[in-house]
Amino acid sequence: MDVRFEKKFRKGLKKGKFQSVIASFERRRVELESADNLDEFMRTYPGARCHERRGEQEGMFTVDLTGNYRLCFCLLSPFLLKEDGGIDTKSVVAVNVIEIDDPH
Repeated sequence: MDVRFEKKFRKGLKKGKFQSVIASFERRRVELESADNLDEFMRTYPGARCHERRGEQEGMFTVDLTGNYRLCFCLLSPFLLKEDGGIDTKSVVAVNVIEIDDPH
């Protein structure tokens, strides 16, 4: 899968902002890049608990990094929708990492 990064996120990495979770971030980055699509990632790594956020952050997805930290990303177009309106995760082949977040 094509994994891109927001400019602000890349700057934070360079400044050492996420040192406590950098190893977990690198592992998830490699896992995302090795998958052909989001569905394959979700099936291969169920422990990552990849899911879509709700409410104000609807459309953004997260995966677990460590304890409270999540890697947040959005889907890059084009992707397909299912008949029920949900996202066809097999059609998602590119994501854009937005941030590392502690939602608690």
